[in-house]
Amino acid sequence: MKKLMTILGVFLFASLVLTSCGGPEADAKKAAECVCDAAEIGKKMAEAKDESEVEDLTKDLEKLEEKCKKISEELDGKYKDEESEDAKKYLEALKEEMKKCE
Repeated sequence: MKKLMTILGVFLFASLVLTSCGGPEADAKKAAECVCDAAEIGKKMAEAKDESEVEDLTKDLEKLEEKCKKISEELDGKYKDEESEDAKKYLEALKEEMKKCE
């Protein structure tokens, strides 16, 4: 159950990062990197064989969350207007960067 809640937390966090970020290509790359890294940790948690491995991955996730929170705060509100050219560039770049996620 704890593993499931942690995985759900990873995806909730990823959603938060995606919805709170905006900007051109470099910002999209930062946001996608956070989401991809969080998804990778979630995948590893699902495959974890023992509690100590889950604890280590949870620590990694907390570090990533701290890093991504800073990025999110940096980008938050930067491009609130979804119709702006920069926001459109960001969304297109984000789609491309997310395709690179494994």
